[in-house]
Amino acid sequence: MSAEVLPGLPASGEAPEHYHRGHPTPWTEGYVVRFQLADGSRPVGNFQAGDSYFSATDTWPEAERLIVVARGAFYLVSLVDAMSYVFGPNTATGYLLTERRDLLLVADYTDLSAYEPTGTLRWCRQLLGIDGVVPTEIDADVVLGRACSDPPDGWFHFRVRLSDGADA
Repeated sequence: MSAEVLPGLPASGEAPEHYHRGHPTPWTEGYVVRFQLADGSRPVGNFQAGDSYFSATDTWPEAERLIVVARGAFYLVSLVDAMSYVFGPNTATGYLLTERRDLLLVADYTDLSAYEPTGTLRWCRQLLGIDGVVPTEIDADVVLGRACSDPPDGWFHFRVRLSDGADA
């Protein structure tokens, strides 16, 4: 399974699949990714962008999922059925897979969310920060990281349980 970010929509070939957050904009070029499905086909996805600076693409083979963050818009796409996908935060700033690769943590400006391999949201810890949340590591069953709060306009360390997002 592989994924490749393209500089734009291809000028020829099959029409791209459009991924959106509930309001399709197929006439707008977003974050363009060619990826390989389990059957070997390689569709092109045009992902509607979000509201942050962060973009990334990765595969999660254990879950048969493609992870896409398109300028903040988070998507988990099935690598078995390309049109089966879920979306999450619109201001994602990063993500972290657990060591066992059985849970995906997604951070945005204020929240930290945990997704199961099926794409189901397990928990969302809201308002952990105001201007950024950064999970840095997972120690046993505890997520460690930093979050920015304003006021007092500073970063502080947080510890939340991996199982449910509550304070550890």
